[in-house]
Amino acid sequence: MNTPLTIGPATLHHGDCLEVLRTLPDNSVDAVVTDPPYGLRFMGKHWDCDVPGVDVWRECLRVLKPGGHLLAFFGTRTYHRGAVAVEDAGFELRDMIAWVYGSGFPKSLDVSKADRDEGCDGGVGALRDGGRQNTSPRRNHHPTVKPTALMRYLCRLVTPPGGVILDPFMGSGSTGKAAMLEGFRFIGIEREAEYVEIAAGRIGAAEQVAAGGCDVAERGGVQTQEG
Repeated sequence: MNTPLTIGPATLHHGDCLEVLRTLPDNSVDAVVTDPPYGLRFMGKHWDCDVPGVDVWRECLRVLKPGGHLLAFFGTRTYHRGAVAVEDAGFELRDMIAWVYGSGFPKSLDVSKADRDEGCDGGVGALRDGGRQNTSPRRNHHPTVKPTALMRYLCRLVTPPGGVILDPFMGSGSTGKAAMLEGFRFIGIEREAEYVEIAAGRIGAAEQVAAGGCDVAERGGVQTQEG
């Protein structure tokens, strides 16, 4: 587990999610919004070998404030295993939200290049590691990137204004990017170093947009029934 990286109101942890979660204080986050492994061995990725177990979700419940919500993606073939683990950890299952999307394989390739690669231009980003600026990667090669518009909607759905969002399976930082654009604080945890670098670039770019007071990312693209 390495020293956390700070990007504006975002804190990124490179390490095992269970180990990092155990260092976070009780009742310290307002919402958990995450896209964990589905246990499908998707595209042969070693990190997708199983659905997260009860211990991870129990730690999420511990750090979540009373009345807070967990939103977690699961695949249709292994949804039941994820739901049982979440419930066995102590959560009360309230509902399931279905994301209906078009065709394409992998699904992340349906996300626009501008969306998935923003901040991954090979330049020097906002990330500082031990006083040294890092160079961001040139493209986002994570296979399951979620659209920013979708993640922004989900963040708004379960998080109070100015609240803290936790993503224990950060991946390439889609939740963190959405959190920055919506004015939330963010805590992300990711085990794979290559994805931490990508997430840092994307979240850093979004934080700069938010700090500048202009939002170049589209808020549309997800049909909702808010208000």
